[in-house]
Amino acid sequence: MCTVTIIPQDRGCRVVMSRDEAPGRPMGLPPRVVELGGRQVLMPIDAPTGGTWIGVSDAGYAAALLNHYPGPVTEMAPTAPDQISRGGIIPAVMSAPTLLDALDRAMQLPAERYADFRLLLFDQHRVAEIINEDAKITLRWNPIRGQPWLAGSALLGDAVAERPRRKLMRHALGADRKLWPALQDTLHRQACTNHTDLAVWVKGAGVRTVSITTAWWSDEGMVMSYHGLDPDRPAIDSDHRLTFGQPASAKCAGACGS
Repeated sequence: MCTVTIIPQDRGCRVVMSRDEAPGRPMGLPPRVVELGGRQVLMPIDAPTGGTWIGVSDAGYAAALLNHYPGPVTEMAPTAPDQISRGGIIPAVMSAPTLLDALDRAMQLPAERYADFRLLLFDQHRVAEIINEDAKITLRWNPIRGQPWLAGSALLGDAVAERPRRKLMRHALGADRKLWPALQDTLHRQACTNHTDLAVWVKGAGVRTVSITTAWWSDEGMVMSYHGLDPDRPAIDSDHRLTFGQPASAKCAGACGS
């Protein structure tokens, strides 16, 4: 039950992802730079799998991953013995040198070995939405044409949950685009204890928002901000930068790699 919002900016777009998990799942680790196939990828780490749910590449594109629920879920299906963790999808495709190469790798993933997912690959102008549903992978392009964009997942069914979240986003952002980045942050920090399937920041008994990750383009490279929400510890805030096309030793600034 996660939410991704994208707003257009002068240098491309700004992406914010709220990650929601069950209380018993270990907390993720703050972003670090990982070398994948000669590319440098900045991404937070999912502690159980070593994978991730969002990443940015020194090649100038980014990715985000959501579970996919095409309809209401009343009971979770058991994990198949040969099922592969979805956390490894972003590392598998982001070793590619371009967004289109990453897209090609995503379309060739063994769909039958993954639970349903929605992978978003995006650059400054467009979003490629790769959907794995019932072991079949399909592609949908979403251009970023000056309007905010949202994708979400929920056990009620993704489409059911996205409608109220989009309405909330339009109401929260308003018409003044200069205010959109700050209002986008506010949107992702509006807590809700009721109707958790419809909320952006969830504080429910069965699921809660555990992190908020923000990524955007600068003149020199990619920037990522991470807000970790461990209920047993103070919130973790860290900022990270990844320079376009530089040697690995020159790519990391701020708290990267720690």
